This record gives sequence, structure tokens and C-alpha cells, in this order.
Amino acid sequence: MKRCHNFVERINDLFIEHDEVLRIWKKFDSLRLCNAGSKDGTGNRLHKGDPRHLFLMGLSGVGKTQIGERYAERNPGYWLETGEEKIKIMPVIYVELPFPFTQHSFYTEIYEHLAP
Repeated sequence: MKRCHNFVERINDLFIEHDEVLRIWKKFDSLRLCNAGSKDGTGNRLHKGDPRHLFLMGLSGVGKTQIGERYAERNPGYWLETGEEKIKIMPVIYVELPFPFTQHSFYTEIYEHLAP
């Protein structure tokens, strides 16, 4: 029984990073603040760009949730200490849209993911 349970867990954790997944992640990366703006020869940004936002939409069961969750896992938040201040950096926020959708519930979900 335990062997069967282990097999089921391995199947549930199965995720294939095929070309389309990698293309979507590359698009996500291109819209992040740390990648915004042109760089000079030394790798420093010449100007800051605003972060861009992206909604991933598609048919049910195509893997949107897995793509979002795994991308967020690959880009975890961290604390940045600047002198006397600690700032929480969240490079990726992954939230599922609440149902029924309201602006209040949407922003509450974002706030809860940003809270320490």
C-alpha cells in the first residue's frame, strides 16, 4: 500500500518544463522590474522601468496554476537590509483570482501575499 501511495505522490508532483512553459517563464522574466530598463556595458541599468503585470489565462486544466506556482517557487521573496531598515522584496506574487471576483477580494489576496 505504501509503495502505491509513494507512486501516486510522484505522479502528483510530476511537472514537465517543456518549451511552452519555458517561453511563458521567459515572458514573465522580461516583465519583472529587475529586468526593466536598458543596461550599459558594465551591466548597470541606465534607467529604471516600471514593473509590468501579466495575467495568465487559458482553458481549464492546461496547467496555468502549476506554471504560476512553480514560477513563484523559483523566485522566492527575501528581506533586504538597508541601514536601519528591513524591506521585504517579493519578486513574484502568485494569487488565484477569488470567486466571485470583486476588486476588494482581489486586493486583499495581494495584500495577504505581501504581509510578513
